[in-house]
Amino acid sequence: MLRAEVMQEMKERWFGRSPEGWHSLVVGLIRDRQYEAAMDNLEQMQTDEIPVQPWLYDIFMFQLCEVEELDEVFRLLKYRYEHSRREILPTVWYYLLDAFTKRFHVSIILPLLLSP
Repeated sequence: MLRAEVMQEMKERWFGRSPEGWHSLVVGLIRDRQYEAAMDNLEQMQTDEIPVQPWLYDIFMFQLCEVEELDEVFRLLKYRYEHSRREILPTVWYYLLDAFTKRFHVSIILPLLLSP
């Protein structure tokens, strides 16, 4: 609730968020398991062309895997693959491959792994 009050106060006073502030907001929402709000803010960052650090995507995808929101994970992975493929670490690929195969979502991730 405090975060919501602070964000509302900032909005009323026309204070903007720095890129670091956006990252902190999204991480806080993920920590509080407010995944929809976190996704909305992440999409806003992408729309506003605010550079999103790779670690934020990693944290978000790991947490979404934990709650078995694999369709959302795949959507984030696809976005990253299309925009910054080199920033996806091998450990992230292994983790996601494991998460998808445990839940029988192999048909979704294999095309990404096999493409050049």
